[in-house]
Amino acid sequence: MNIYPINFNSRKLKIHGRAGADQSVIAEIFKYREYRRAEQIISQAKSLILDVGAHIGAFTLYCKAINPTVKILALEPEPKNFFILQKNISTNHVKGATVLEAALADKTTTAKFLITPDSHNHRLWLQADQTNSPGDKNFIQVKTLSLAKLCQKHKIPSIDLMKLDIEGGEYQILNALRSADYQKLKNVILEYHDSKSQNHKTIENILRQNGFSVETFPSKFDNQLGFLLARNKRR
Repeated sequence: MNIYPINFNSRKLKIHGRAGADQSVIAEIFKYREYRRAEQIISQAKSLILDVGAHIGAFTLYCKAINPTVKILALEPEPKNFFILQKNISTNHVKGATVLEAALADKTTTAKFLITPDSHNHRLWLQADQTNSPGDKNFIQVKTLSLAKLCQKHKIPSIDLMKLDIEGGEYQILNALRSADYQKLKNVILEYHDSKSQNHKTIENILRQNGFSVETFPSKFDNQLGFLLARNKRR
């Protein structure tokens, strides 16, 4: 494991990570600022930022460098990533951040979680995947939480920003949220993942139907990827 020194927003960070995938994620967040469209939201956040698919904690550190006082709840289900996430929180003396070894999903249970060769494309094994199973040797069982259960357990009345980077799982989560769940969300930023079975237009429609304005920012490098920023017009 390496340590990557980062200077961002007058904050000096030391981020533990593996060469390759982890290094790439750190660059995407801090060098290329892929979440720059949410920086004003982050800077003004007063209640909570929910980091779903926290990986090794780069987005959490990014948010803390922008807004040191905001509370963050970071979810990461994969054990090796979660270990590095904890290490990065500790090394950088981050206060006001809670980490959970769990995945956000449509319901609270345990579920199959697909382990991929790199460290940042792991994901829940969804119903749409069932016809193309790679074999149980690539799976682990992880704890999942619905947003309603998460908010109940941690007494969360409002979420300033929910960030989702969960390799296609965003479709299942947003489709399962109830009206009361959407009322808790002020803003959402996510990386969308289009495929033969799902398209980000579906997410746009779901969010608009629940009172959000939506902007999309397609990737310049991959026409199946992009970012989506949604703001709750009812808040």
